[in-house]
Amino acid sequence: MTSLDPPVLRRLRLAWPKSVDQAEPNTRLRGPGFHYPGQVLFGRDKTTPTPPTPQKVGGKGHATPSRKQAQAANRRPLVPKARAKDATTKQARAAQRAEARQQRDVEYRAMQTGDEANMPAQHRGPARRYLRDVVDCQRTLAEFFLPLALAMLLVAMVVSGP
Repeated sequence: MTSLDPPVLRRLRLAWPKSVDQAEPNTRLRGPGFHYPGQVLFGRDKTTPTPPTPQKVGGKGHATPSRKQAQAANRRPLVPKARAKDATTKQARAAQRAEARQQRDVEYRAMQTGDEANMPAQHRGPARRYLRDVVDCQRTLAEFFLPLALAMLLVAMVVSGP
């Protein structure tokens, strides 16, 4: 027994079509989409008209531009034309570069001489000073390789003799 047997439908007071001709047009006679005249099992009756949606009042006042028009409005040259204002900006940028170069030279000389007042901020302070001293005073074996090799060569020449 299926859930939509005619006796079950009669108990639910639903109309069962006597033939295919009595069914509503454009409906399937089987499956979940089958709709009998007057049948409302779940939800609202879909045959009742819905109220019309209100029309939008107002608007932007003009038609939407086509893609071609929108792209034409956004078109501009890749390299903008030189303006009188650009000359002053170029001079300002050149002065800024010269000042930055001068500051870098001062910091470089300070790093070479150990003048902490003109060093960059990341290299100032007692901890950085201590690390600079530790790194500067370290000795490695490679520093002694060339003099040691020269001394061994001289000793080997003297000992071997003629």
